Amino acid sequence: VQLSQPLEVEPAPPIVQRAARQQLLASDGTNWLVVYGTGYGGFDGDSETVGQLVGPDGEPLGNPFSVRSRLSALFFDGTNYLGTSFFGDKLTLQAISTAGELAPLVTFPQTQGLTFASALWGGDRFLITSSEYLKQQVVHILYDGQLFEGGVLPFTGLNGGGYSDGVFLLSGGGTVVQVDGSGQLIEGTTQPLPAISSDGIAP
Repeated sequence: VQLSQPLEVEPAPPIVQRAARQQLLASDGTNWLVVYGTGYGGFDGDSETVGQLVGPDGEPLGNPFSVRSRLSALFFDGTNYLGTSFFGDKLTLQAISTAGELAPLVTFPQTQGLTFASALWGGDRFLITSSEYLKQQVVHILYDGQLFEGGVLPFTGLNGGGYSDGVFLLSGGGTVVQVDGSGQLIEGTTQPLPAISSDGIAP
């Protein structure tokens, strides 16, 4: 596609430039929360995890603040920002207000022994996928501060996912599946991913 006019791109705010390698972003509809790791190590190692509120003009709102755990996913639930992470080999939930105030960490000890994979936001709940030493991909639903056990996915690695109309769509291992709001596989929805030719176009 050829543009008739040159595309002008505004430079990212300094807070985003500094966090570009390991940032998480979520918006409340007006402002943004940026969570990032300081130092080269990002969310790994001994680097500090920091949160910064950013206005719609890209300017920081207030001062950066420390986040207690290295978040793996960040969403806005309509009231607070919600972040998930594995802290001490257990799933944790961190709520952060729109003013940057941190609620106490909520920890779910029943996830000990699982390796955290990802979290997807479904409007009023998280779908958490985790594996037991790469043996199987286990689904949990985090709803209203409680963790519920779901089903088991037919693959061990998760490549991506999304949510639409009450259904989670997940892909991994060349397979696409649909999962309902209780974390159970929807029967008959397991499908192979379409093959991609060498030119990147599906046949």
